[in-house]
Amino acid sequence: MTDPHLQRAQLLFQQRRYDMAGDACREALLQSPQDGFAHSLLALCLLHQNKFDDATTEANLAIHNAPDLAFAHYALGAIYQERNYFAKAETAAREAVRIEPWDADYWALLAQTFISRQRWRDALDAADRGLEANPEHTPCGNLRAVALVQLGDKDAAARTIKDSLARNPHNALTHANQGWTFLHQGNPKQALVHFGEALRLDPNNEWARDGTVRALKARYLFYRLMLRYYLWMSKFNQRGRWAIIIGLWLGMQLLQGIRASNPGLAPFIYPLLAVYVGFALSSWLVDPIFNLALTFNRYGRYLLKPAQRVGSIVVGVLLLGAVIFLPAGFFLFSPLLIPGKLCAVMVLPAAATSMCPPVKPIVIMTIYTLGVGAAFTTGLILLMMGIDAGNNLLIASIWASVLSMLAANILLSLIPKK
Repeated sequence: MTDPHLQRAQLLFQQRRYDMAGDACREALLQSPQDGFAHSLLALCLLHQNKFDDATTEANLAIHNAPDLAFAHYALGAIYQERNYFAKAETAAREAVRIEPWDADYWALLAQTFISRQRWRDALDAADRGLEANPEHTPCGNLRAVALVQLGDKDAAARTIKDSLARNPHNALTHANQGWTFLHQGNPKQALVHFGEALRLDPNNEWARDGTVRALKARYLFYRLMLRYYLWMSKFNQRGRWAIIIGLWLGMQLLQGIRASNPGLAPFIYPLLAVYVGFALSSWLVDPIFNLALTFNRYGRYLLKPAQRVGSIVVGVLLLGAVIFLPAGFFLFSPLLIPGKLCAVMVLPAAATSMCPPVKPIVIMTIYTLGVGAAFTTGLILLMMGIDAGNNLLIASIWASVLSMLAANILLSLIPKK
């Protein structure tokens, strides 16, 4: 007969009462200290309470006591997935599906490990295997739709989501996926309907919250055009995105070299360089600028995170300062050039900082941004004192401002472990 403590633990776990479910698991372990299932379930309870180290310990104990228990490997894989150890999560998930290939939950976990690393084709294959095991498995259907959208098969993704919604119309993740599918199809209005439903069902759904912010900003044509670029770039893994960024930069350097050696081609090359510079600046400034617009929207301001709201206001103030002080300094009162230049130099680092997630990345970029401002201000003071070293400091701070985009990209590509 099944241990009554474990029966109670499973019921409490399904009710998301994870602390009480964990206590019931511990009571079961007092009777059977080597019960692999009890250790596995306790590990998942601890995971949902963000007790990551204890959860990992319990999952490893489960595998030690029951190495052939697929649920134990699944628990360890789920913990590693949440802790952002995606390769380890894949290893554990593969072992779970090897032992019990008929369990769709295990295939869903494997698909999730691939999606976290933008391995869309592998994710699709794993989700399909899960759907072979259980054709009505909603998580596998959702993961299949995500992979299909990223692989460019939007029609197949739409069919998959439609089937999932028909089976389970009250699944928040399915509605969020439907919203993202409409965004990829260039239909932000319809996307908002499904994002709204997802948030109604699950107010803490970050996938739907981010999609809602994107869809609200996509009402503006310019942002809609930039969103197409963002969504296109999201189809590549980190290595692919870096290859595109570096390739574009090398291409511009090549054009610069051609212009230098062939001055007659300058009228044709300058427009290309201008487009590249404008595109590069827009890719970093468009989000904080449109976030600023959302702060005055009665719905949008509640969707933005505190860092996004603060960052958008800072970037807006700096842009306004540059727009006001630079022309005023040129045409009316030259000392106004000083705050105008400082505002202009600080815009990019501030925008880069606003896009970094908490806690460590945004702290690093904040320090970086303050350092750029301090270096530029010091350079101006030294120049006013007649010290030539100030010019070198100004040049260095300007380069640091430009490179802030690269620094933020690096920080965004680093996923912190938990």
